[in-house]
Amino acid sequence: LHVRSRRQRQMCIRDSVDTFGYLVGRKLGKHKMAPGVSPKKTWEGLLASIVAGTIATVAMVTFVVGAAWWYGLILAAALILAAVFGDLAESLIKRDLGIKDMSSLLPGHGGIMDRLDSMLPAALVTYAFVTFLGL
Repeated sequence: LHVRSRRQRQMCIRDSVDTFGYLVGRKLGKHKMAPGVSPKKTWEGLLASIVAGTIATVAMVTFVVGAAWWYGLILAAALILAAVFGDLAESLIKRDLGIKDMSSLLPGHGGIMDRLDSMLPAALVTYAFVTFLGL
């Protein structure tokens, strides 16, 4: 595998986690997950993130990488934890600073850090996973 293709795969998985969590949480979310940290995040959105992330990761690992499907389950669990942790950590930093967005570069998205908050920890997890397993 080339580093560039690994990065693209990790971004595809991370984007499915973020996108489905946002869409389902916005439409169906009723139960707040961490109102003091990130008031719009819901348990329903988290469940959608877990389902979408697991499907995307297992499919990517199985069909694109050619590894066993259970590698995808392990990677999915690690990626989802890293992505959610990164997202909540960035939200906590914004709350501590008393700001809504980290920048005005991407208005309505929380700034550029809101696009990177789950990507950076997920990239580290993917790198460690691929390096450790030699995929």
